[in-house]
Amino acid sequence: MEDLPSPSENTNKINILADKLVFERENNFAEFSGHVEATEKDTVLTADNMKIYFNKDMATRQEASFNNQNIKEIHASGNVRILFDNNEAVSENALYSIENNVLVLTGNNTRVTNGNNFIVGEKITIFRADGSISVESSQQNRVQAEFYSEESTIGKETNIFNKEQTEKSKITP
Repeated sequence: MEDLPSPSENTNKINILADKLVFERENNFAEFSGHVEATEKDTVLTADNMKIYFNKDMATRQEASFNNQNIKEIHASGNVRILFDNNEAVSENALYSIENNVLVLTGNNTRVTNGNNFIVGEKITIFRADGSISVESSQQNRVQAEFYSEESTIGKETNIFNKEQTEKSKITP
């Protein structure tokens, strides 16, 4: 029989700190509020509030488990900041679909930064499976992007556009 990894060795470990937690098994969600900080491997998400939606069968299970296999979506709101793959994302709201591996950031001046390079828009959608990004403007502000060729990480592991890195880092922000 194989030895089970200890909790400290579990690669799917998600650590969440908050002022308050409300768990509603029947409605398949857990809501964290107040100074929320969620960490999984090298990804750190901070926000005012975070709501985790679980797969529908969660209500019928005897034991609740907070892992990627049970999580359907993560919604974060209020002063959202996500550090992932050497990138920093800042927005008012974030929605991460585990099934689709898509991160949608929304709000005024939503920004993703990698070194001195950045993109800004009202809505930034990051398709982590293939590394593609869509940036949409608001009625007031156009999309803005600034890239520095001497510091560009295009084609390297730390780039927000790099498919190889996103495939290595299939983790929840």
